[in-house]
Amino acid sequence: MRPNHYAITDDEVVIMVVRDTQNSIRTIFVNYSCHPVTLSGTLFLSAEYPGRVCNLLESQFYGATAFFLQGAAGNMRPLVTADKGRFKACSFDELDEFSKSIADYVVKTILSGIFKKIIPIFDSIKFNIDIPVDPMPKSIFEERLTKGQGYLKKRLEKVIRDYDNIEDFATIHCGIVKLTDALYILYMGGEIVYEVKQLLQQAFSPAEIVFLGYHEALTYIPDDKIIEEGGYEGFDAPTNAGFRGPFKKGINNVITNAFTSNLSKL
Repeated sequence: MRPNHYAITDDEVVIMVVRDTQNSIRTIFVNYSCHPVTLSGTLFLSAEYPGRVCNLLESQFYGATAFFLQGAAGNMRPLVTADKGRFKACSFDELDEFSKSIADYVVKTILSGIFKKIIPIFDSIKFNIDIPVDPMPKSIFEERLTKGQGYLKKRLEKVIRDYDNIEDFATIHCGIVKLTDALYILYMGGEIVYEVKQLLQQAFSPAEIVFLGYHEALTYIPDDKIIEEGGYEGFDAPTNAGFRGPFKKGINNVITNAFTSNLSKL
């Protein structure tokens, strides 16, 4: 929960543009992995930086609709929120500056004209992945309840009350959309860490993937290394989300095998 300037960073921005028969841009898709938390800790109702990015793009390309597609942002936060070893809530000016840096990059890329034209071969499949949980004794949740507050206290109370009936796995809703033989859109529920996206990039290679996360609020989905390290994404988040424990190691193979086996069905 502190800035780490030396860890891996997903700096990939995927831009897809849809043009009409007159070659005018009608739709812009921007896929980027980063928590929308520039205003974190405030009570503002806001579309955050994704909304501002889309607003700036639509002002540049009249008649186009812009969409922001969240990626594997589980352990990615805006650099602008890092301040003296901690994360801060930014001002609207700082949010705007961050959003403008992304929008400017997208505009520059679109105007350069360096795009791959694709003729889609639409095909898709949806499926569930059951990720095993490593159950902890009920007494641990009862002990944590003495220190819990707010929503966490309610979650712990529910786990204790329903302990014997809670499944020892988490079901994640996933899918693959085939655009061409060399390009796929993958989606997974939960807050996916970047390392999971890397696993699937390797599994689908040499084809390229556009990775989408966050379509359901489940919990953080870590990889084996993060599970071993523990910490927030590997231990605290799943145990605070209503499961009987953290995820078991072996999650890398579970996710990779699920996606590759379903790819073969397309």
